Amino acid sequence: MGVAEQAGRTISHSRDPGHLSFHGRPPRRELQRSPGDHLVIVHYKSPSKLKYDWVYNEADIENARVVWARDMGRPANKELTDYFSGRRAWLVEPGEDIGEPPKLSSYPPHSGSGVE
Repeated sequence: MGVAEQAGRTISHSRDPGHLSFHGRPPRRELQRSPGDHLVIVHYKSPSKLKYDWVYNEADIENARVVWARDMGRPANKELTDYFSGRRAWLVEPGEDIGEPPKLSSYPPHSGSGVE
C-alpha cells in the first residue's frame, strides 16, 4: 500500500503519480508506514512565515526509516540524494498560510517547479 492509500488525508493528485497533498502537517506517519526508506527534502517558500521547523531526525540518522533535510539548492541536494541513494527521495513544500496544505512530490522535481 502506497503513501496515498495510507494517508487518508490526501486531498489532490496531479498527473505525477508521486505527487500528494496533505492537510497542514508533515506526512511523517505516512512515510514511516510506507515501504522502504525515505529522504525528504523540505523546501520553504517563505521561511519568515514559519511557525515551526519541519526538519528533525532520529539520533541514528543512518538507520532511520525517514531522513529529513532542508532544501539547500540543486548541487547540495544532489550530494544528499547521492549519499542516500538507496532511499526514495521526496520534496515537501509546507503551506505558507493557515489552511494551505503542504505538498509532497517525488524528488527531483520537474523543471519549472520553482525549486532551485
